[in-house]
Amino acid sequence: MAEQYRKIAEPDNPSIIAMTVRNVVLDPRNQTPIVILESEDKKFGLPIWIGPYEATSIIMALEEVELPRPMTHDLMLDMIEKLGVAMKYVIIHEVKNGTFFAEIALELDGRNVAVDARPSDSIALALRAGAPILAEKAVCDETSHIEEFLKEAQAEQYKEYLEQLSPDEMSKYKM
Repeated sequence: MAEQYRKIAEPDNPSIIAMTVRNVVLDPRNQTPIVILESEDKKFGLPIWIGPYEATSIIMALEEVELPRPMTHDLMLDMIEKLGVAMKYVIIHEVKNGTFFAEIALELDGRNVAVDARPSDSIALALRAGAPILAEKAVCDETSHIEEFLKEAQAEQYKEYLEQLSPDEMSKYKM
């Protein structure tokens, strides 16, 4: 049985921060993609290391790229909508040993349902659904020191990487 999701009723709840995707960059040390969330007031930045496929999905959602066949996050959203489920928001609620944890808050027939999910999948889905991306302030506070490191990263690096892929490399993935 799924547990109830965290109720975020008050818009001015000081322990919850509304976030937007600032960009996706590559870690300059190991070329791993990082999605960077930023609070709407620009006081908090939240860098989350993610996989290349999730980074691609997030970038495609940000750029509103439509493919002839649905990718995984498109399929997930289509299923959610066709089953009559409302996606309320996603929230990054914890970080343990460098691993971030998130929930997708859904509503089905008046019931609140929380689904445990990776932040990268949650963000990719929220961007497609137009759902709010939230973070616990404690998570932002705990990771704020990482922001200095990210000044080395360039926002366009991952986009350039995708643009440089050869047709042979791209043909491995059928749509």
